[in-house]
Amino acid sequence: MLEDAHFKARDAIIDVADKHIGSMKMQNTFPKFSRTPGNVRWTGPDHGEHNEEVYKDLLGTDGRSDRRLQRKGHHLIAMRIQKERHNG
Repeated sequence: MLEDAHFKARDAIIDVADKHIGSMKMQNTFPKFSRTPGNVRWTGPDHGEHNEEVYKDLLGTDGRSDRRLQRKGHHLIAMRIQKERHNG
């Protein structure tokens, strides 16, 4: 696929800089529109980069409980808390 002429002609696979591993091959935006072509700006957030925002802003937990959930890796518990608050 990386060597396919059609993929190359459409720039379907591009190199994107990643702060941890350097250059990384990724799928380009699709579909491509002439007036709003789009672009790939980054490879994505670090694992857990947005945990504090999710725990506090979306789940409404306090500082102690969100650190406890994060330390134990209980993302499913955090999701359940969010569901209970949404339905409750």
